[in-house]
Amino acid sequence: MSSKQKIGVVIPARNEQHNLKYTLDALMIQSVKPYQVIVVNDGSTDKTVEIAKQHGCDVIDFPEAHDNWVTLPDLAKVKNLGFDLLHHDLDYMMILGADHILPPDYIEKIIERMEKDPKLVVASGSIQKEWSIIPRGSGRIVKNSFWLLIGARYPVNWGYESWMISKANQLGYTVAHFDDIVTTVLRKTAVTYKPIMYYHYGKAMKALGSQWFYVLGRSLIIIKRAGLASGWQFNKGYIQNKTDFYDDELRAFVKSKQQFSFKHIKNLINYLRH
Repeated sequence: MSSKQKIGVVIPARNEQHNLKYTLDALMIQSVKPYQVIVVNDGSTDKTVEIAKQHGCDVIDFPEAHDNWVTLPDLAKVKNLGFDLLHHDLDYMMILGADHILPPDYIEKIIERMEKDPKLVVASGSIQKEWSIIPRGSGRIVKNSFWLLIGARYPVNWGYESWMISKANQLGYTVAHFDDIVTTVLRKTAVTYKPIMYYHYGKAMKALGSQWFYVLGRSLIIIKRAGLASGWQFNKGYIQNKTDFYDDELRAFVKSKQQFSFKHIKNLINYLRH
């Protein structure tokens, strides 16, 4: 892999003084150094901005005061503000959560694999003790040529992170989730989510055109992780129709291609058993 590969990183952060230092410490010692790191300060009232500046990050304040937008489409606006500041001559960009700790060779390993496959445009590692079959939202590395092709912004709609994956597949590209590249988080994914937030996830699945059996598999994971109430809200969000659908072509593509392989079913069963 060329040492000249440029990667830009966008980190949305809201009152993350207890986590951000460790995330940035791990990011700054990557074997492939990030060319640009942007921290989008989303209304923090603690030392988040100070910590980001101490690590040499570019910091921009999101201008709109608001309640927590986690799982809502509006959170895409916070991330888009960071995307807008990325240099267009980057080779890759990465989205990173403020509590996500990467191993020192994370960027190098993923880009090395992406360089070998011209069709692979979105990839991530795994999170320890968490299960997924698609690239994670945090730690997701994207080829910048593909990112620019699809507009270099998230749509402000339900399921915008999954939209990127579906769009890549629709355009004939591939994505990858690498189980052997393991990361850790300081805050277990979705541990603070209330059941209503899973209702929002259900709406996202409906907006993108997900099939019922795929939603069933996801609901089993949610029940294991967050309980029956959250699983019920997830399914409730999916079956209602008051949401903004993506275009018919993309939804039809999602519906036609969305399926579990035997390996995925086996991994799901193993996850549910432990």
